[in-house]
Amino acid sequence: MKIVIDRQSIKGKKTGYGFYLDNLLKELVPLAREHELVYIDKVKENLNTPKRIWWDQIKLPRAAKKAKADLLWAPSFSCPIFYQGKKIVTAHDLIGMIFPENFSLASKFYWKKLLPYSFTRADHVITVSENSKKDLMRLLNIPEEKITVTPEGYSDFLKPLAREEAKKKVADAFDIHEPFILSVSTIEPRKNYARLIKAFAFAKRKDEILVIVGKKAWGFEDLLELVNKYNLQGRVKFLDYVANEDLNNLYNACRFFVLVSLYEGFGLTPLEAMACGAPVLVSNTSSLPEVVGEAGMLVDPKNIEKIGNKMNILLENENLINEMREKSLAQAKKFSWSITAQKTMDVFNKVLKKDT
Repeated sequence: MKIVIDRQSIKGKKTGYGFYLDNLLKELVPLAREHELVYIDKVKENLNTPKRIWWDQIKLPRAAKKAKADLLWAPSFSCPIFYQGKKIVTAHDLIGMIFPENFSLASKFYWKKLLPYSFTRADHVITVSENSKKDLMRLLNIPEEKITVTPEGYSDFLKPLAREEAKKKVADAFDIHEPFILSVSTIEPRKNYARLIKAFAFAKRKDEILVIVGKKAWGFEDLLELVNKYNLQGRVKFLDYVANEDLNNLYNACRFFVLVSLYEGFGLTPLEAMACGAPVLVSNTSSLPEVVGEAGMLVDPKNIEKIGNKMNILLENENLINEMREKSLAQAKKFSWSITAQKTMDVFNKVLKKDT
């Protein structure tokens, strides 16, 4: 059978969706021996919302029809609503329905109307966490039997390193010589960085600084104002898109990793941090408890005082830090892209065999 895959999210500077697809395809190709995988990736850039709608709903189905697809997989965004062939979509989350206030008018339409409707039109929906599955059932009334959960894995370039060597490389690359707390995520209001910075301002830190790595989407200027308000210039450092090797070094060199996001479809960066042996502090909401299990520390993301208190515990307790490093490595081993790929291929075969 011919399986057509939308590979546009790999183009340009990859975000979470791009890393998801890139890693998954590496493991999926060897499993597709009975099928032909056809990639549709004529777009060579990241798309804004109007261009995204045009690609998803017009150009992608045309390309799939031209390729004579037996199955179309939309792994990152919406699937074509009016495409008549068999189609599967990966629904990473329902952010646009849950946090519509964070989006532009065009993005609101896409995330709140078009994208969810396309999920209901798919033959099957893949999602990345039990929490996202519950959201799909609760908000869109998608039947449970139409949804398969395939948790994500982490990239093979992420691995434990000698910490002192990693610290040296971080110092050389980014001029970071102090002990640091790390957070990695696209900078936007949902990631809750305002509360994190406020909590850090009142934490019992000594030389430690806060390093935030990620694409500056929206709300970044507000964070800079907070940094100035709390006199944290030089104590909060923002890094943009970093190379894979640098990211691995940052995860290995940090004292601990923190992500107090209000909502995550999966929460890939805490898993990446754990794969490098970093202790993790994350929100007690959405999918994050699924990812960190008993290895991580959980906190209410809306309570600045509690975030600060948990940070203090990790700043002051060396024995706990060492214990959490071991637990992180053990928890990360429960996730792999090979498992994700096998579950994904099982869904492909299930849909291909349906009504044939």
